[in-house]
Order: sequence, then structure tokens, then C-alpha cells
Amino acid sequence: MTTVTRHDEANTMTIPFTKILVNQCYQTRSGEVRRVISITPTGDVIFIAYPSDGGAAAGEEEQTTGALFAEAAVEEVPCPT
Repeated sequence: MTTVTRHDEANTMTIPFTKILVNQCYQTRSGEVRRVISITPTGDVIFIAYPSDGGAAAGEEEQTTGALFAEAAVEEVPCPT
């Protein structure tokens, strides 16, 4: 008997917005790593994304709502150096 394991995005746990911290990094479902630069008074998250292939070249600062950021984040990870 062969067992096949399949990644099911619907069952992937996300991180609650209240647990998102500045100067921490979070991996998304797609494998991208995002470093949180700041959280605005309105709850938007400003972050820098690193490529999912493990590259260290960071992109430009991006901004999204806290809810969308938390929905995409699946785990806290070490930040690229």
C-alpha cells in the first residue's frame, strides 16, 4: 500500500494578526519570506519580501492590510541575512 501526502492549503494554519511582530520574518504559503518593517496605526503591514527560491535579494517595501498579511503567513522563520 502506498500513501500519498498532499499539501492542502485549506488546512494550512495561518498566524493570527495579533501575533505578527515587527522585525520578524514569516513564510507564506507560496514559500516567500516576508520581513515586517512596521505596522501602521490602521493595521496595515509594511514588509519586504524575499524570493521563495531562497535568494537573499530583497524586493521593494510593500504594504497590505494586516488581515491579508496574516492570512498568507503560515509560520515564523529566521530572517535572511
